[in-house]
Amino acid sequence: MVGQWPLKPLILVRLQVPQPRSEVSRDLRASRNRLTIPNKAYLLSAVFKTKNHLHGWFFVVLMYTCVMDKKLRHLLEKTLQVTTPLAQAAASHDTKFLNVLLGIYRVSFSTLRDIYYLSSNEESGASALDLTRKVIEYGIAVEYMLWKGKEKMAEQFQEHLDVEMHHTLEFLKSIGQDLESQSTEFRTGVENAESRYLSLNSHAKERKNWAGLAVDKMIETLHAAGKLRDFDFSRIGEAYIWECRLNHVSPFVVRNYMGSEDGQIASDFYMRQAIMFAMLFHLRLATRYVDEIRTLSSSNVYPELAASVLSILDELERLKPE
Repeated sequence: MVGQWPLKPLILVRLQVPQPRSEVSRDLRASRNRLTIPNKAYLLSAVFKTKNHLHGWFFVVLMYTCVMDKKLRHLLEKTLQVTTPLAQAAASHDTKFLNVLLGIYRVSFSTLRDIYYLSSNEESGASALDLTRKVIEYGIAVEYMLWKGKEKMAEQFQEHLDVEMHHTLEFLKSIGQDLESQSTEFRTGVENAESRYLSLNSHAKERKNWAGLAVDKMIETLHAAGKLRDFDFSRIGEAYIWECRLNHVSPFVVRNYMGSEDGQIASDFYMRQAIMFAMLFHLRLATRYVDEIRTLSSSNVYPELAASVLSILDELERLKPE
């Protein structure tokens, strides 16, 4: 049997982090320290078996119900409604990490909303799961920042913007774009960005991305450091592999489009994985963001939102066929 995922009564995705530093954060403790992924038939239920026919592989998916799918989409809609205030609010404190966290949170919210729109089309599962990769990558980036030193890493994240802009400008010049013909505002922005880029050290200039390592390596590093448990590492890693396949040229992905039945089964599976993982990582970002504001302000902000997040996680935990 190839690629089989072991099934357990309950799948807990726990990122081990320090306990909240203030009493005002206590009601967020459960959601900060645990992401709960119920092991339901609609989620981690795909296995692959060999068959004596031309194509070689096929899906075996355990039974699920349309009612469960509707409930899952309803929870996705509820998650968007509950977390909208955070996405719309301005940063309450001017720290590097909070500003980066707010930007990342808004990217996550926007992506989750796109997944919600795609979820209304039963053939959009692959696109939805491809988008979930973005939510996971930003979520892992935040966990990595918190582990390595949030203010230092947030500054490194911001500095890499100048590196990206420099490479973009160099490319535009290489294809004959006349930057001098642009508006005064644009030219001033270019000059400022190039000035900041020149002030960076050689190590910062040579980084391929903001952290100096790819997301899959971040996941491995968090696991090696004991910040991500073995079982959690396997589940997040497996989901990330699926998403990367959909984002790159993959014979396995192409195979799923060669038959209408295989394509529909694959799309359904992709959609359920997309919704579940995107929701869980977005909810975790919400608790990270609220907890950071609470730590900075020493006040119990967003109590209703915190309670709603815990309620959604509880509903996910109790989700079952009817």
